[in-house]
Amino acid sequence: PEHPRTLTVRANLAYWIGKAGEAAVARDLFGELLPIRTEVSGARHPDTLMVRANFAYWTGKAGRPDLARDEYRDLLPVMEEVLGPEHPDTLTGRGRLAGWIGKAGEAAVARDK
Repeated sequence: PEHPRTLTVRANLAYWIGKAGEAAVARDLFGELLPIRTEVSGARHPDTLMVRANFAYWTGKAGRPDLARDEYRDLLPVMEEVLGPEHPDTLTGRGRLAGWIGKAGEAAVARDK
């Protein structure tokens, strides 16, 4: 159950559950997966960062844009350091941070991101 490929399959399942309209279930599955992926791969491993990003994303989609914003604010500096500031996943994270800032009620701040 802790093999990296198994964890990838679990992440894929959680993602597609979210895409099927079950955002809260996806959030919960990514939340359960995060400590396991962190233990297996390390906190700064790209796969762990993607689980964190998906947890943040589905948290927002489940109705908590404020928590998604906070998660992305914490995650983005790590992504920039590990992946680089111009990596596609980092750029996606930056865009999502701005989006969740706006959805959390801070439109002017989101505009300036």
